[in-house]
Amino acid sequence: LNDRERRFSQPKLEIYGLFHALRALRLYLVGIRNLVIEVDTRYIKGMLQNPDVVPSASINRWIVSILMFHFTLVHVPGTMHGPDGLSRR
Repeated sequence: LNDRERRFSQPKLEIYGLFHALRALRLYLVGIRNLVIEVDTRYIKGMLQNPDVVPSASINRWIVSILMFHFTLVHVPGTMHGPDGLSRR
């Protein structure tokens, strides 16, 4: 992350992380219909279901890019995530 991205709020950082990951892997993910994305934040699902409620134009652009993929968003509590196991003890 650059200096500007480090100052993002937590919701903006979470949606940017999803956008950045999908953008980086888009060549591998195009055409996949049964993609399952596991996140530990519930508000990402709300942001993706109601993109017009988000006031920021940059977040709306990210959401439009994210919604071009066919995926199912699954909420997994943070304590159940494998990569975060060490940081949450």
